[in-house]
Formats: sequence, structure tokens, C-alpha cells
Amino acid sequence: LKELLVFIARIMELQKSSENHTETKIRNIAEYISENFQDDITLSSLSAQFSFSEAHLSKKFKEILGIGVSKYINLARVEHSEFLLKTTNLSVTDIALECGFNDSNYFSTIFKKIIGITPLKYRAAYR
Repeated sequence: LKELLVFIARIMELQKSSENHTETKIRNIAEYISENFQDDITLSSLSAQFSFSEAHLSKKFKEILGIGVSKYINLARVEHSEFLLKTTNLSVTDIALECGFNDSNYFSTIFKKIIGITPLKYRAAYR
């Protein structure tokens, strides 16, 4: 019985260690996204770069950070676009491109979904 309990304790310790490693990798991925949001980042590219399957990365990312990968990427991009809208005279199209959006219409849609108003109205409100 004692050997069984020791064996179970070892398995639990290995599992805990593995979970800590996964959590660290997910946090590294989040940091990478925050620093490289302007690049063409996809679930597929992240899973290849950080050695996860797409399904596992998606599941663990949401489990650990409470938000999906795509939404996290969009939040990072929109956060930077808010700064640019307040501090520059760049066009909405230029801001969209600088923040990693390939389409200014899609950018406007995502911006409005997250912030609640269009980029132009946002700029007008903070100028």
C-alpha cells in the first residue's frame, strides 16, 4: 500500500510539473503575440513555432488565459491601434496595416466589436 501511495504521489508530481511547463509555454506565446502582433500570426504558425498541435494550443491557451488565441491577437492589435488613433494622423487604413490587419474594413469591424465605436469616432472622441 505504501509503495502504491508513493507511486501515485510521483505521478501527480510529474503531472503538476508538466502542467507548469505548459502554462509557462502558453505565457511565452502570449508574450510573443504581444510583441509581434503586427506580423501575420495565426494559430497554425504559433503551433508550429511553439511545438503544439493546433487543437492543444487552442484548448490550453483558453484554459490558462481565459481567452481564445484569435481574440488575444485582435485585442493586442486593437490596443495598439487605439494608441495610434490618439497620437498620430495616420489614416485608418495605414493604422490597420501597421497593427497587423490586412483589411481596413475587417479592422473597423473588430475595433467596433471590441471598443464599441468605429475607429474614426474613437479618434474624434479623443482629439
